[in-house]
Amino acid sequence: MAGQLSKRARMVRQARSVLSFALVCALLTALQVLFAPHGPAPWWWPPAWITWFNADRNGCIVALLTAAICAAGLGIGLFQVFQSVALPEAEERIKTTVIEQAAEIKAVAEQTHAGVEAVRETTGLFDAKLDLILAGLGLSKSQLDKVLTAFDRSLQGLDLSPADAEQKLIELAQQYVQRVNAAERPTNDRPEIAAKRLEAAAALREGEFGRAEALFGEIAARHLEAGKTEVLSAAAALMEQGGAARLRNDLLTAAGHFHHAAEIAAPFDAELASDAHWNEGDALYYHGRLFPGLDPLRRSAAVWRSLAASAADEKRRASSQTNLGNALAALGERATGAEGIEALNQAVAAYRAALTVHTESEMPADWAMTQSNLGATLETLGTRAGGAEGIEALNTAVAAYRAALTVRTEAETPADWAITQNNLGNALGSLGDRTEGAEGIEILSQAVAAFRAALTVHTKAKMQANWGATQNNLGNALGSLGGRIEGAEGVEALSQAVAAYRAALTVRTETAMPANWAMTQNNLGLALANLGKRTAGAEGIEALNQAVAAHRAALTIYTEAEMPAHWALTSENLALANTSLAEINDDLERLDDAIALMDRALPAFEAMQAAYYVEKANRNRARMVALRERLSGRS
Repeated sequence: MAGQLSKRARMVRQARSVLSFALVCALLTALQVLFAPHGPAPWWWPPAWITWFNADRNGCIVALLTAAICAAGLGIGLFQVFQSVALPEAEERIKTTVIEQAAEIKAVAEQTHAGVEAVRETTGLFDAKLDLILAGLGLSKSQLDKVLTAFDRSLQGLDLSPADAEQKLIELAQQYVQRVNAAERPTNDRPEIAAKRLEAAAALREGEFGRAEALFGEIAARHLEAGKTEVLSAAAALMEQGGAARLRNDLLTAAGHFHHAAEIAAPFDAELASDAHWNEGDALYYHGRLFPGLDPLRRSAAVWRSLAASAADEKRRASSQTNLGNALAALGERATGAEGIEALNQAVAAYRAALTVHTESEMPADWAMTQSNLGATLETLGTRAGGAEGIEALNTAVAAYRAALTVRTEAETPADWAITQNNLGNALGSLGDRTEGAEGIEILSQAVAAFRAALTVHTKAKMQANWGATQNNLGNALGSLGGRIEGAEGVEALSQAVAAYRAALTVRTETAMPANWAMTQNNLGLALANLGKRTAGAEGIEALNQAVAAHRAALTIYTEAEMPAHWALTSENLALANTSLAEINDDLERLDDAIALMDRALPAFEAMQAAYYVEKANRNRARMVALRERLSGRS
């Protein structure tokens, strides 16, 4: 319609332009003739007219004046025709088009109205039901409009029955009311946060759900910022609580407090969380060292492995690797079979990784400590392995300890020097046990010298725990040396071993250090058994009975379920002590019990994948069987 009106308007304007042009031409030509009959041609004429004018001045003027008058008349005629015929026709057409389009709009409106009514009837959402919802929930019409908008969005893509749609609308309205009420409920928030909550509640009431969501986000951020200080203070308190638990030697509880501190501190202070995990790993490690069971050591290793992976710098990573090696080494000592060997090998790898950072030139103290720890782990691997492989590992351990002693001198670091001397003595003792003849005795003598050097620093008055450990280790070396030396010198060495173990047990008590107490009891049993075999008469029998009692005491801690490797070693020692008593007393029943115990211990050695111990246990069992045949022949 608008296009048709525009077209008619253009036609009128064109007709007027033609008329105006014709009149102007006629007027100018008339003026030229009247006022300048002999003048030049007008400048605005086309060139052809000017040439004609110069050749036939009078004829050109007359012709042009006549043409202008005719054009004007023609224009006036055309305009009159258009006004009398074209305009009424155009108006009629425009009116018809408007009427037709109005009818179309009305039809669409009627269809839309019918569609809306059909939808309302289909869904069952009549005004009466909406009024009931409003009355029941306390919503205004404008609020319900907001809910209906959200309802419409939530229905997109869903095929619901009228009843389900009605129920969904009611639920949405109820949720809306609940959200508004919750936002307006009084709180103990600080004034600025309470004001934000009221602003968010107002946004909900107005149906500005996006704005309300943003405001609640601001409130949450302010709460988090305000709560950060409180959370970190709680983490610090948990750290102190863990420290208090450590003071009473409740290491597992302490580890739990440290772990909790790390968890709550992690989102706000990564350094504090790392320190808390550090204390957790340390507490678990020391529990594992002092008490039976493998799980605390496994957990400790997991903590240190995580700390090494997430360390912020290479020094922190190297220290974590060292502690990981410590936990894995302790686990490897306890665990049997593939787990034990794998843990020990991983410990060696962890120490060697740490040594790439803890270099002798840049960090001599840390380098020496790591060398000492590496030596201890290689020593354990060496005692597990048989033949040349075991001896090689023990020699490498001795070399690591002696390297550490180039930095850990008695004059500059006496405590570290004493610890390393003690560890060197252990490796030399194990190597001496594997080495035959005079060379083996010499190595064992070096072990005794290393332990006695350590005891000059590890005194009972100042360092009870270290003194007890070194006394235990000195007993080991003296026991092995006494077993290799004949005569009174050998008996004297064995007696000194018994004295060393009993000294250690004054510190290594069953209550305070059950695992170490059991270790020393087992070692004491070995020395007493060897001493009993070397001593005649009732004194020798008494020593053997004391050996049996010591091994049985150790087995109250070294259970087959929790510490199978230590259980197997102690069971073998108990069987050997009973075999010695059976031989003296011709006691076949005691001997049969010893053989049965060996039969139980052998699978545990095999599970440890410890070739040296398997070979030794098989040799001892064969001697027991041979003794039984001999005793049976006597009877």
